[in-house]
Amino acid sequence: MINTQASKSFGARLAGTAVAAASGHTDVVRLLLERGADVHVQARDVDRGFATGTALTEAMQRGHTGIAALLREAGAEETG
Repeated sequence: MINTQASKSFGARLAGTAVAAASGHTDVVRLLLERGADVHVQARDVDRGFATGTALTEAMQRGHTGIAALLREAGAEETG
């Protein structure tokens, strides 16, 4: 079972989609999106207490253009 809302439930450092996007795991991002992952969830640094970005931000910062396109197709928008 995949908990697509783990970051909301447990205050995890990064939403699973953001971790997969940052790591370049297209298939994992696709699976999470198919399972209803929220593309607008802000990843959080719990130790420092601030938002670090969305899955789209993570993908773009690391040059994963295919993942960024996939996230945009799912409704993700650039912020800032």
